[in-house]
Amino acid sequence: MPRDPEIDELRAQIAERDREIVSAVNARLQLVRRLKTYKKERGINFLDTRQEQRIHRQLASFNRGPLSEKGLHELVGEILDLMKRELRGAGPEDPSAPEARENQAGQGRRERL
Repeated sequence: MPRDPEIDELRAQIAERDREIVSAVNARLQLVRRLKTYKKERGINFLDTRQEQRIHRQLASFNRGPLSEKGLHELVGEILDLMKRELRGAGPEDPSAPEARENQAGQGRRERL
């Protein structure tokens, strides 16, 4: 099948957004690590469910779509869960982690966008 320049351009733009997402997640993780250290040094409990609820509400008011409210809720929940897993050391770099095994198993089933 001949290459379609429109598809190539759209995929290039999607790839750039993907890189921005990875960069933003890494920056967030660095800040969360600093926060955890700061709170630990002061004897403050790291997990704060009220703050997590505030994050959900603030991002819901920021979201103008096309991401649905349900999709946003799932995305925020997944990001918060990812931060917690990374802080526990069960990130993708740990192939023994259940999340990493599930991701590896699902890789072959994903369709290319």
